Amino acid sequence: MGKHCFKINNVFIRNGHNICLFSDRDMSRMNRLNKLNNNNSLNKELLATFKNFDPDIVVLGHADKIHNRTLKEFRVD
Repeated sequence: MGKHCFKINNVFIRNGHNICLFSDRDMSRMNRLNKLNNNNSLNKELLATFKNFDPDIVVLGHADKIHNRTLKEFRVD
């Protein structure tokens, strides 16, 4: 993650918000099968993290591996 990511995170923390970092690129790199299954396992992991954390807001940056259908499921829950 770049410096700009930590600057944004620090703004949220300083304003009293609890944050959860999720790097789609790191997760994709960790699991080689993600390339074969179109990052489906990555998206399932993100959805599970979302359900466990139950955020008020989601901020995405350069999240090209996240499917639109995953984001739509955020709204359903």
